Amino acid sequence: MNSKEIRQALEQRGRERGWKTRWDREKEKLEIHFDEGHAPFVVSVPRLISRIKQERLDPQKVMDDIVRQIEIVVEAAKQRETLSLSGRDRHVYPVMRSTSFPLETSDGKALVYDEHTAESRIYYALDLGQSYTLIDQELLVRANWSHQELREKALFNLRGLQQEAKLDEVAGNRFYFISPGDGYGASRILNQSLLQTYRQQAKGDFCLAIPHQDVLVMADICNDDGYDILQQLTLSFYRQGDMPITMLPFQYKDGELEPIFILARRKPVNGKGK
Repeated sequence: MNSKEIRQALEQRGRERGWKTRWDREKEKLEIHFDEGHAPFVVSVPRLISRIKQERLDPQKVMDDIVRQIEIVVEAAKQRETLSLSGRDRHVYPVMRSTSFPLETSDGKALVYDEHTAESRIYYALDLGQSYTLIDQELLVRANWSHQELREKALFNLRGLQQEAKLDEVAGNRFYFISPGDGYGASRILNQSLLQTYRQQAKGDFCLAIPHQDVLVMADICNDDGYDILQQLTLSFYRQGDMPITMLPFQYKDGELEPIFILARRKPVNGKGK
């Protein structure tokens, strides 16, 4: 299917559900508006086509999955009208976003966040089961939680998530992937005990990458080929992810993250993350 066919198919699915659509011709993005009070669901058609081709997926199934995602968002938006953090301490988690991500909701409410690196930022989410909603200051005030309390609860819950990693060994280097599909894959970069465990096992330079929200890449780099491979897979993940964060990997030293430009002779750039 080409770009026009995919756009028309998604528009048809939207009409069947009473959603309005807007096509951004310049950016080749389809905006799907399901509620006037909420931001639209945006689909990048070129990225969708690239994913279908690279992963050899059935286009119809992919579009059905997108519609299901929107339906989950719609249901979450309805739930949000009566949301409360009270009594839901075990359902809050940190989520990673790029620094270009908005600091407010579509209706102007300030989101709760912490700075992370020059490339990434930490937001906080209330898990709703099939989806989650980002926590704003109003929700925090209603629950009588401080920012610090939210941070501590979220990091505690994060440590309780499964941390199993898939291992690939390539050209004498080890690459570990945590991608459980729970929406908090990249958030595992905030689990210091997890990072320390893998750092202690590493024989070479220990590097990390969070190309999109659903994956954490940990790498034991033992030679120059390892850096090239890390760069390639980080860029590939970044292009395929539904919520891209950064194409820039990090070197992990003494509990800190140092962004690295692999093409620029693999030297850390100025500035450190937390």
